[in-house]
Amino acid sequence: MPLDKKQHTTLTPNPPTAESSSPQEGVQQAFHHHLREQIRGAVQVVMEEIMREELTQSSSSTMGRV
Repeated sequence: MPLDKKQHTTLTPNPPTAESSSPQEGVQQAFHHHLREQIRGAVQVVMEEIMREELTQSSSSTMGRV
């Protein structure tokens, strides 16, 4: 079954509360945020490269038919 495009598949952490917040948890959350941003960037680069390659292949096959 396809996922709704607006539906996120990653879990969102519970918002920190005053009792459960510790410096280590803040560092861990910042690290996870940074890691997610790095992964998003890497996935975007790969997807752009794939799309560029598909466009090149499509263009060359279209030119061959002319």
